Amino acid sequence: SVKAQFRAYAGEFLQLGTGARSLAMGNAAIAICDDATSGYWNPAGLSQIQYPSITGMHEARFDNTVQHDFVALAFPLGKDGGAGISILHIGISNIKDTRSALIDLNSDGLFNGDDYIDYTKVKSFGNYDWGILFSYGQKLDSLFSYGATAKLIIRKLDAENHATGFGVDLGVRYHFLPELTLAAVGQDITTTLLSYSSGSKELVSPTLKLGPAYLWDIFSDSNHTLLPTVDADIRFDNRGSISEFHLGPASSHF
Repeated sequence: SVKAQFRAYAGEFLQLGTGARSLAMGNAAIAICDDATSGYWNPAGLSQIQYPSITGMHEARFDNTVQHDFVALAFPLGKDGGAGISILHIGISNIKDTRSALIDLNSDGLFNGDDYIDYTKVKSFGNYDWGILFSYGQKLDSLFSYGATAKLIIRKLDAENHATGFGVDLGVRYHFLPELTLAAVGQDITTTLLSYSSGSKELVSPTLKLGPAYLWDIFSDSNHTLLPTVDADIRFDNRGSISEFHLGPASSHF
């Protein structure tokens, strides 16, 4: 059997973010999300849902090469709970596969001399990542709420190599003061396993997200407010000096 290994960036497509508001806030969202995107950011936020809602997003990156899509549906369950389902996708299509197209006349494994490409043997393929998230949030009381998200991951790297995985996120929110909300999310808390058809296995290491938000009523009339917030993403996959701060295998990004 093949031993599963922790790999940096194994679950990076799950970190792209979603929702215009949260993306505009630089992905600082876990203490302020209270809509259908909560299943992605912090499932505890689903406890704030008061009526069924749906949200969606389409984004194209790198001159329309990478397609990034997200859709989510959320609905209340009683007066103190809410549930949601989210689907996210990132994919690249029409990737040229020239591995069988090289006519290597001198059999040296290099493209040189009289070697040429037989374009009739050039194939195309696409790769994709899908995430299907099932989420639930519940109020314990007027101050504290909690939630969980179960994630099914489906990946395809090429025609011969695909993977499936399953993971769990846990989230909490606490109204420390009427104006101050504290939040924490443990992403991939179960060390999400990705099992590939090639036989390799990857583990997505947990990420701890911490974030406060403060509702500032500028003129004490509740009509003019600011909502400063910050998120700290603490990872344990040995990213080293590319992070804003790192110590051993742990690193943080704000």
